[in-house]
Amino acid sequence: MAKNKKNIQISKHNTKARAKAVPKIGIHFVLVILALVPIAFASIFQGGYFAWETYATLLLSLPAIFLFTYLKFVRGEPLRASGSELSLFLFLAVCALSILFTVYFQATLTELYKVIDYLVIFYIVLDSVKKEELYNFAIGAILAMSTILSLGGIIAFIGYKLNLQSSFFKFLTAYGLMQGASIASTLQYSNTFGAFLILPFFVSLGAFLKTNKPYKKILLILLSLLFLATFVLTQSRGALLTFAVALVLFVLLTKGRERKISILYFIGIVVIFALLIVVKKDVFLPIFASLINKVKDTFLFLKGQGGQSLRGRITMIKDSLNILKSHPIFGIGNGTYQYIYAKYRSVYFFSKFPHSIFFQVLDELGLVGGVAFVYMIGSLFVRGFKVVKTHYSTLLLGLYAGIVGLCLHALIDFDWSLMFMPMLFFFVFGIVLSQGEQSIFALKCPIREFFRKKGVVKELKIKKNEFSYINRLLFLGFLSVAVFLMLLFPLLSANTDRVASAKVGTVSGTEIISLYQTAIDLNPLDASPHYDLAHYYTGAVMPNVQNPSDYVQDALDQYSAAIRRCPDFFLYHYELGKLYLQLSDAKSIDEFAKGVALNPLDPGGHASLAFAYLNIKKNTDMAKIQLDEALKLAQEAIAQGYATQDILADTYTGFGALYE
Repeated sequence: MAKNKKNIQISKHNTKARAKAVPKIGIHFVLVILALVPIAFASIFQGGYFAWETYATLLLSLPAIFLFTYLKFVRGEPLRASGSELSLFLFLAVCALSILFTVYFQATLTELYKVIDYLVIFYIVLDSVKKEELYNFAIGAILAMSTILSLGGIIAFIGYKLNLQSSFFKFLTAYGLMQGASIASTLQYSNTFGAFLILPFFVSLGAFLKTNKPYKKILLILLSLLFLATFVLTQSRGALLTFAVALVLFVLLTKGRERKISILYFIGIVVIFALLIVVKKDVFLPIFASLINKVKDTFLFLKGQGGQSLRGRITMIKDSLNILKSHPIFGIGNGTYQYIYAKYRSVYFFSKFPHSIFFQVLDELGLVGGVAFVYMIGSLFVRGFKVVKTHYSTLLLGLYAGIVGLCLHALIDFDWSLMFMPMLFFFVFGIVLSQGEQSIFALKCPIREFFRKKGVVKELKIKKNEFSYINRLLFLGFLSVAVFLMLLFPLLSANTDRVASAKVGTVSGTEIISLYQTAIDLNPLDASPHYDLAHYYTGAVMPNVQNPSDYVQDALDQYSAAIRRCPDFFLYHYELGKLYLQLSDAKSIDEFAKGVALNPLDPGGHASLAFAYLNIKKNTDMAKIQLDEALKLAQEAIAQGYATQDILADTYTGFGALYE
């Protein structure tokens, strides 16, 4: 009898343990899974960077957003506060205001959608991850996703190193899992992937220190080795620097005996990794030699020597300050840096981003946005630090150190141009702050509250039947359909545009034109389909038909439509100028002049303007001025290492025509 009682007690204990290990399928568990879906999608599809991937990621976020809105708005559940509401909503307000000052409406609207998505995911996680089982599940999901991305990168590296040519390894190469000899996995860039790996490494380190189970410790050691090996194979010196900062922070914030264990753990991981290197010298030594050279290059740069890559980044930051001088208050519009950068660059080098999220925000949102961004990030980190100190655990500390690394690297690279990185940042911050004190968010108008306290305004009371459950449900339904369509049409447009470009040369011209036109009809605000269709007319259709004049007006209309939507992008003016030049139309000079004003360092633009002066106006004086400028710019670009001798071809051809 006593033995049976003991067995019953053991059975109950095991049942409780299993219940703790596996979260119950409740509404908040479903919410966390739904919030992870867009993050997982973006992690696989190149970080969610390209237009169709961005809108697909936003659409995949909608189930979580709609369910969360239903719980809070329809059912009336209280919303948990993070303690950083003012900073978060101030930044959101600045992003919304940016639409009024943007140089390209579609790009800024898309960025606003992204910011809303990040903040809603943050609040979903903050509100849902209350119990320990959900907390562990969310962390486990991050580690699982990191393991998959790391293994994909390692497999791609093996294929690269052994020069394997099977269809599988060719697919991995074509998909971009390797960037040269460095692992980029599915995030396009090895630097970005290196920055990402900082997070799972410190999470696995924190989990190792927290757990007492031997099999878990062994598993976490293996994961740490995997993350560290993949991290080294990214060969990212920026990630190495931010990793070192995160490691120092982690060690300083650990308490008592755990600090010594964490140091010994890291040393042990490095020793094991060193032994692997000794075994596989041919694989790892060239990588370390490359990484050491990059570090040496950094020191040379600090001494004022070498370091062309680093000098380029410093130059881009200086150029971003030139943009800020021209648009100091509200910037050029969120998400528009790449469309205006060529106008302000000081060297013949083009980048879509300034390699720093801070300077990108300064340019795109102005000083107002820069202050709001710093306030938001600072508020989150201060709040997170307080949570780590008051609810200390090594696992929580690992999460915090990991997002410190993510954020620091974004200050020296363009990680946040990929949706995956900021989504992960806010998801993890939601986990960290969910472990803090519980408080309910209440939206109150400060002006009304002031007058209410003075007795001027009475408390507003709403009758229960004034806005009933059914009315709230109907309102949410209509809103959901509207938001779904707002994101669906741009997704279909971007994907149709992508498909049309991919099919060029494989299907009939009529089908390509129809696809481009469909992309335009689905999202008239987007300049890209207009430009792509015009470029298809001039590059593929007109040179191969008997009567190219039949398509001239269509091409002109599409180029003009692209310019109306994004007037400050030099490429659109340049291509329109080329078409007018073919038609011997004097408008060619105007368009090339606009292109040169928007991209003054491009020798090709000046040479093209010279051709227009020669062929249309027969103005040799103006042509020579432009050709002299083109020659000077080309020689400077070659001397600085940003171009090769090929860049001189158009200029010399222009001089030949001039002297003839």
